[in-house]
Amino acid sequence: MDTYDRKIILMLSKNSKCSYAQLADEVNLSQSACFRRVQHLQDTGVIVGFTIKLDPTALGNSVSAFAEVSVNRNKQTDVEEFKEVVRKSSHIISAHQLSGKTDFLLHIVASDIASYTAFLEQSILPLAAVRDMSSSIVLSEVKSHTIQIQ
Repeated sequence: MDTYDRKIILMLSKNSKCSYAQLADEVNLSQSACFRRVQHLQDTGVIVGFTIKLDPTALGNSVSAFAEVSVNRNKQTDVEEFKEVVRKSSHIISAHQLSGKTDFLLHIVASDIASYTAFLEQSILPLAAVRDMSSSIVLSEVKSHTIQIQ
């Protein structure tokens, strides 16, 4: 990856809808060269997709929280069931398996505190693998979806 590729990635990370003409102007290459470079970045797995960022509040989710979940690892089938519930849940917008005291970090959205509580009590806490869980409610977002390009 060279300087042009880094500039292209930075521009696309700020605005994935920018045109090849805008990219070309920004990185000082032709549109066709930018197109080829973007294709190559996709083909090599550097760019894995283009997404949009949605406002959870505008979609009716005024509560955003992070839940730290510790699981019992005695039965792998219980852990797999937990992962499957996490994958299928529309309330969980991201999930990460971690090293350390906490096994999973879940980013959860809900319409209000009552629905957040109900989701935890009905969908997460009853799972056999769940040993312990603690939540932190998001007060404000300071930074989101920015990548560091070296």
